[in-house]
Parts: sequence; structure tokens; C-alpha cells
Amino acid sequence: MTGNGDSAPPKMAEQLAARIEVKIIDAGWPVGEVLGTETELLRRFNVSRAVFREAVRILENHGVASMRRGPGGGLVVRAPDSTLVARGASLYLDHAQVTSEHLFEARLGIELLTTANAAQRIGEQGISRLRAELQAEIDERPDQVFEHSHSLHVTIADLGGNPALTLFARVLVTLTDQHGRPSYEALDTSDQREAMREDVHHAHSRIVDAIIAGDAGLAQHRMRRHLEAMYPHLR
Repeated sequence: MTGNGDSAPPKMAEQLAARIEVKIIDAGWPVGEVLGTETELLRRFNVSRAVFREAVRILENHGVASMRRGPGGGLVVRAPDSTLVARGASLYLDHAQVTSEHLFEARLGIELLTTANAAQRIGEQGISRLRAELQAEIDERPDQVFEHSHSLHVTIADLGGNPALTLFARVLVTLTDQHGRPSYEALDTSDQREAMREDVHHAHSRIVDAIIAGDAGLAQHRMRRHLEAMYPHLR
């Protein structure tokens, strides 16, 4: 049986990590700022080296901060990695036994909203990003269709200007990749895969054209048609 003395350091480390996270949030999340050296932070928080280093490990796992060694080093504020958040959320949804029907319904709701937002907010930089995504689809091999298909969808979400929706879109795209890839790989011939890539690229081009034109209704209509066409590959 584990005694109280053995369980105290992890709990203290979690509490310290939470305190540091709150300080970072209150400071406006200053990415790249050094919060202090290990010696300075040990003195400031009045904890043991073991507790502090466990707290740092927790912060690093959370993508909040990390230790930088050498001159000018210390505990540095990091920008959280959205892909790690998306991966964790997708694992949870897999555990919850999300079905292809659940996935399609969620994607339809999220992506129709992000597509409309992108069309309403599109600017020159956004137009360049969308055109670069379309060019990447042409340049890559047919077996890369899912990667670039998903990349465009996340880019559209990002251009909508709502970070929460962008994260949700990334989670759903990750799940789509897990559910849809076996169907794609089951296609019998390279000609079938090439035909699928052409269909996807054509649909994407029409969606992008509507977004660039600022026509939210048309962009949503084309996104709906595209997702409905892709739905059988998720089943």
C-alpha cells in the first residue's frame, strides 16, 4: 500500500503546475518569455527540486512551458500545440465509440459554419493560402488525397477566424482520417484512386471559388455536396 508520503510529491507537483499555468494565462500567455531559472523558481515557489521537475514535466506534457538549458535558459512559455489537443480529443471520441454517422453529422454542422465564416472574412492572404492548398493537391501523389483534403478543410476553418471552431474541425478531420483511410485504400486500382483525387480536387476548387467570391451561401452548398459525396467512404 502506498503511504501518504509517497503520494504527496505528485499532488504538490500538480498544484505547482496549475499555479504556473494560471500565472501564464493571467500574463496573457507571453510565448517565448522566460519565467525564471530553476534556481530562481525553486526559491520563488519554495518547493523541492523533485517537485519542481515533476511540475515542469506536467507543463511540458500540457504544451504550456518547457525548460531551456544553457545561457539565457530557464522555464520558457510555449504556444500549445493544437494537434496534441486534437489527438487527445480524437482518442476520447474513439473510446466513446463514435460512429461514422456521428462523425458526418458533426462535420456537416461545423464545416458549414466555418465555410460561411471564411467566405465572409476572406482577404488576400487567405486567398493565397487556399490557392496554395489547391496546388498542393495537384502536386502530390494520389495516395496523399486524404492528407491534402484534410489540410484544406482545416485551412478553411482557420480562415473563419474562430479558434474554437478550428480546433473542432481539426479533431473531426483526425477522426475522418482514421475512419476513411481503409475505404480509400480498398480501392482496387490506381485509376480509381486517381479518379477519386480528381473528384475531390474539383469539389475543393468549386468551394474555394465560392469562398473567394465571398458567396457564403454558395460555398456552404458546395461544401455540403462535397461532404455528402465523401460520406460513403467513412462507412
